[in-house]
Amino acid sequence: MANGDEVEISEIYLHAGLKFLKGAYLLECLRPRNAPVAFRGYIDAANLFKYCAETNEKNGKTEVAAFAYKCMEVAYLRGAFTLQHVCSSSQSTLYKGDTRMLWNFEPKNDNASHLKQLLSIVSNIIFF
Repeated sequence: MANGDEVEISEIYLHAGLKFLKGAYLLECLRPRNAPVAFRGYIDAANLFKYCAETNEKNGKTEVAAFAYKCMEVAYLRGAFTLQHVCSSSQSTLYKGDTRMLWNFEPKNDNASHLKQLLSIVSNIIFF
């Protein structure tokens, strides 16, 4: 592939990465429950920016490469913030489910049924 073709493809990828970044941001803002999809969009955008940066750096276009590297950093940081939101919301859901299960716990006099009930609660917490 000629250098001109690589640079042209890299430019297309750069524009696509910017669109991915914008789309992921809009998904994250409009519907917080779509955070996992937004996270994937940020990672895809970062990969596009990485390709652009490496290609432009190889072809001597350092300004464009620096811009692509900076866009890649932004995409990775937004992805990290989105992942933090996903993890914290999953953790709060787990805690809510955990207290609900504990409130439904009613000890019985029979030790075998008591043990089965405890094991079911533990398995629900671990495999949630």
